[in-house]
Formats: sequence, structure tokens, C-alpha cells
Amino acid sequence: MYTTKVLSKSIQRNKHNISIGVEFNDAKNPAFIEKIDIPLSGSWNDVKLKIKRKLDQLTAADATITTIKTGIVDVSNLVEMPTTAEIARQEWFTKWARLQQVQQLINHEVLTGVEKHVTDMRQEVKDEFRPVYVNYM
Repeated sequence: MYTTKVLSKSIQRNKHNISIGVEFNDAKNPAFIEKIDIPLSGSWNDVKLKIKRKLDQLTAADATITTIKTGIVDVSNLVEMPTTAEIARQEWFTKWARLQQVQQLINHEVLTGVEKHVTDMRQEVKDEFRPVYVNYM
């Protein structure tokens, strides 16, 4: 179980942030200090959220380290699994491509564009869009 302690705090006017030095400590590892920055308009709650995220990362790392074996690593049968975000992005692009095909049917007056399945498809593409997807276009 980790404990945390704020050791320092300062306003970095030239960087437009507040900098907090936080000590992380647990019984198994030496204590370490990490700097946490928040915007000038940030709050104590923002600091606590960043500390919580760091604690979650440390706890996850502690769990992961126990699954790693030392020695030779055989990667010959390694299968890379896409992340949930990668799967969601690929599914969105598939829906987007399908919607573009449907738009061609609308342009050629095969469909009117007001059919329920068409409007549902448009709404689904809008709802599931994430701005980061633009980077993959």
C-alpha cells in the first residue's frame, strides 16, 4: 500500500502552472519524488486526481511485475492483440465507409436519406466519433 506526501509546492509563472512535489512510498520499495503540474486555474482536487492516477499505475505495475519471468523470452508465437481503443476505431471506420457507400445510393436517388436505418446509421457514426480519429484519415 502506497502512501503519499506533498513535499513542495510552487507557482511556475513562466510555465503557467502550479508544480507540486509528491513523495510516493510503500513498504517494499524506496520512496521517490515525482513532480505533478496543474494549470494555474487548477484545484486541489486536480492534484488529488493526478496522485490517484499515479497510484493506480504503480499498483498495476506491481501486479504486472509478478507475471514477468526472468530469462530467455520466446516471442515466436506471440500474437498481438489490438487494444479496445484500436478495435473501436476500426469499427468506426468500417461504419464510416459503409455510410459513405449509402450516401452514394442517396446521391443516385436509390435511397432518399430519411429511411430509419439510414438516419440511425448517421447518428451512430456521429455518436461514436472521437476527435483522435482524424489523425488516422
